[in-house]
Amino acid sequence: MSTESPDRGLDDVAADQRALIRAFRDNGSASFDTLGVEAARASYTAGCASNGLLRVELARVEDMNIGAEQDLPIRLYSNYPVGSARPVLLFAHGGGWVMGSPDTHDTLCRYLAAHADVAVVSVDYRLAPEYPYPAAVEDMRTATRWLMDHGIEHGLDVERVIVGGDSAGGQLAAASAAECPRVRAQMLLYPVLSLAMDTASYHRVQHGFPLTAATMHWFTDLYLGGIATPRDAPDLNPGLHPHPIPTFLSTVGNDPLCDEGIDYAATLAACGAPITHIHLPRHAHGLFTSAGVVATGRAVLDQACVFLAAIAHEEVDRGFAPTGEPEGAQR
Repeated sequence: MSTESPDRGLDDVAADQRALIRAFRDNGSASFDTLGVEAARASYTAGCASNGLLRVELARVEDMNIGAEQDLPIRLYSNYPVGSARPVLLFAHGGGWVMGSPDTHDTLCRYLAAHADVAVVSVDYRLAPEYPYPAAVEDMRTATRWLMDHGIEHGLDVERVIVGGDSAGGQLAAASAAECPRVRAQMLLYPVLSLAMDTASYHRVQHGFPLTAATMHWFTDLYLGGIATPRDAPDLNPGLHPHPIPTFLSTVGNDPLCDEGIDYAATLAACGAPITHIHLPRHAHGLFTSAGVVATGRAVLDQACVFLAAIAHEEVDRGFAPTGEPEGAQR
């Protein structure tokens, strides 16, 4: 454990996220792994509610259960009636496979549906440690199959399916894209892409943030459930098995997941995939569930909406957008 003052390093945090990180450090720098499962879940839920985007009203928000046993909850968001088939984003929320739900990401999904001209299906996949790997992966497979087989019945264009998610949800989304050739594109927000956990960013981000290297090890241990799971399984490491489709990828520097995301972007580009990679070197993990108070989070989501709308209208090509920060990003 570092003996540095909690306030040291704040100059390395972007101006519009600095107040949140300062408050976190002033309150003891209790990263999720120090709280225990139930307290971490409560803290995460409270933070998403306090710092998330304002709630956008949509024409249609519907909860339903899908799957052979009708036991997988999803939430469908759309600004269009059932009779109008819309491109669809299949979304997996973040939270380290341990925390989160469609409720924690409700305002984010509403924002994407309202501004990207797509419907959104948010998957309430099972969480660890109660349901360890591969439960979450299986639930995403179930949701993908349901969408492809029955989406048209709910006003969803199954020929224009995008997968997306933040953090652990990004891993689930990228794994789904690699497994399903009908997926058209992916939107990944600081995703987990490898369980190797040996990059320089893992060594760099070890204290002073809600998500640290220790937090990721804690999440992973809970997710794998203590069983002899092969950590090199493809669905645990989608960064090692890239699917060269149009991709929107955001990474942040104050994040143990930073380097694997940057490496993935380079790999996709080398494969010839259209890639929009926005890297924010001084922002931290949690940017998008705090987009109500961190202006850059909303700015990046606006760029994600441009990408999603381009997919929806079949306008993506290799020159779609450059790698870089969004206009107005706080440095």
